[in-house]
Amino acid sequence: MDLTQREQELLVINSFRYSLGRMTYIVYETINFLRNHWDEFNSHTQRVIQNDLKLEIDTYNRLLENKDSTSPTNLGMKMDAESWIEFYNWSKLHCK
Repeated sequence: MDLTQREQELLVINSFRYSLGRMTYIVYETINFLRNHWDEFNSHTQRVIQNDLKLEIDTYNRLLENKDSTSPTNLGMKMDAESWIEFYNWSKLHCK
């Protein structure tokens, strides 16, 4: 199967969005994939991932500030959220 660069980038964004909020090994696998291929993504794809993550991190932090542990977030459980936050901080240092 031959995919255009645009199609590949779309699949990356879709895979990332699917993984947000999951509470399984897929979070770890997705973050590793994104790190390993980050330099191959165009700046648009990097920005989409960063913007989506920033939105979810801001929501997560607001819930923590309000001591609201009952509302669901798209960052998954605490350990997943910590992984996403760490990846977000890493991505800011490695963006195009």
